[in-house]
Amino acid sequence: MAGILILEGADGTGKTTLARHLVERHGATYLHHGYFPGADWGRRYLVSLRRAGELAHAGRLVVIDRCWLSADAYGTCYRGRSDVARRGRGLHRLSLAYAALTTLCVPPLGVAAVTHARLRGERSEMYTDVSAVERWFHELAYTGRLTTRVCYGDLLAEHPRGPWLPYSALYDW
Repeated sequence: MAGILILEGADGTGKTTLARHLVERHGATYLHHGYFPGADWGRRYLVSLRRAGELAHAGRLVVIDRCWLSADAYGTCYRGRSDVARRGRGLHRLSLAYAALTTLCVPPLGVAAVTHARLRGERSEMYTDVSAVERWFHELAYTGRLTTRVCYGDLLAEHPRGPWLPYSALYDW
């Protein structure tokens, strides 16, 4: 099995659990993006996507645990701006060029908060509260629109039947 699978969603929605399963079952290469203050996220994601493309071209399955869409969500919800806003369009186009499957990990509302509370002490990237990001992904996944209009994810929400749809899936447990 070859290709790129990008897992997006709030902390506690099953991204890492799903990634571990895919690594164990299919021998996938795992790339994880945690939170590193002051990092140039656009550059990190660009490098990761390019590396994932090389590996997929060589016949590997690559699982990316969080990428530019999560950076949009977290930046928008907690910092009032996207961390990858200027590069979001290019990163999205690159993911489409590599035929990456972007999977929105969106369990029922409230599940992420409960799981997040349990995991918070184990992971350095965990925020105190992920409810705003959980709602952001729910809006995107289930209504096809976002009430927060300051990030590249808005483009996806405004065009729910656009060219990204065949390369996306919903994982709701």
